[in-house]
Amino acid sequence: MKKFTLFLAALCCCAMANAETYGLSVGGIQVTSENASDIFGDGTVSYDASAARLTLNNADIRMDGKGAIVAAGNLRIEVIGDNYIEVKNLGEYAGAAIQTAGWLIIYSSIEATDFSNLQIVCGAAPALYALSGDIHLDYIVNIDIKGGTGANGCIKTLNGDLNIYGVGLSLLPGWIRVNNINLVAECGEITTPTDAIIADGKIVRNGTATEYGEQQQVVISSLYRKLTVGSNPPLDYNIISVSSERMYPTENIAFVGHEVVFVPKGKEIKLKVERIREGYEFESWWKVPGEDKVFSTDLETTYIMDDSTSGIYANFVEKTHEGIDEVQRNKVQSTKVLRNGMLFIERNGVLYTPSGQIVK
Repeated sequence: MKKFTLFLAALCCCAMANAETYGLSVGGIQVTSENASDIFGDGTVSYDASAARLTLNNADIRMDGKGAIVAAGNLRIEVIGDNYIEVKNLGEYAGAAIQTAGWLIIYSSIEATDFSNLQIVCGAAPALYALSGDIHLDYIVNIDIKGGTGANGCIKTLNGDLNIYGVGLSLLPGWIRVNNINLVAECGEITTPTDAIIADGKIVRNGTATEYGEQQQVVISSLYRKLTVGSNPPLDYNIISVSSERMYPTENIAFVGHEVVFVPKGKEIKLKVERIREGYEFESWWKVPGEDKVFSTDLETTYIMDDSTSGIYANFVEKTHEGIDEVQRNKVQSTKVLRNGMLFIERNGVLYTPSGQIVK
């Protein structure tokens, strides 16, 4: 039995030796080719080495005295659902909750139908720290940071920029240490405090070079609004297209049924009926909610995205049956004709079947 146990141990060592080790640790676990598909064993964290992509799917990561996610190179973090990272007892110069030796990108899943959430609670050290390169916060993610009270602030790059594109970002305190903060104004805006501006890579009080205090929360709100576009009734043949500048996940899409997209508030949306199911006809475009739903009867139209609209639908109705019913409404010009035991209708010199087809 002892020899067998030793043999199993030797096999395990060989398996670990054959596993490829990646330059990434998550929650204190070294990521390898063997555990990358399910790092915690619960389906919440996975890593694709070929894309340098770490996926957090309703993950809960808690550490004491160490960074929660540490990468030896570039790292993409895809956020799905609600995620929580907490790091206790990180000293001012003890790294960060999420730290990369290269650039860092945090973004939402392309299949997301709602904003994803990432909350980071840390101590004096930064929540996000890129040693070489920029930090990108992209698309429909809400990131809530509490911590970073030390000299390095809550977000730091050694020589890069912070780029914010559509993300909702809450910071307490709002101390950022980067070369430049690039906020895409069409997709986001500072809403708290109301007198806050971006200057020299920091968030400061307007008219001064002074950052806000440790107890002041800074909020950058996303201008992306969720919009469902579809066909009513949801027929399987009608094709609708929708396009808009900076629309997520793509700026132009044609589809059957319905699609969920995210459009920045104030952006023009182009809508078009591309194909109509046989037996139906287009009636109007209408929006929800609201009592006055109809806003256009054109096959191709535009709409300005606002806070009051959650859905836009192309409304279709069945065509009115023509043929004998229509002919009978004009009895002066219509005559029933019986030929070879079959009933036809003659109208204005043209012979029709009862269903309205012309007899050749």
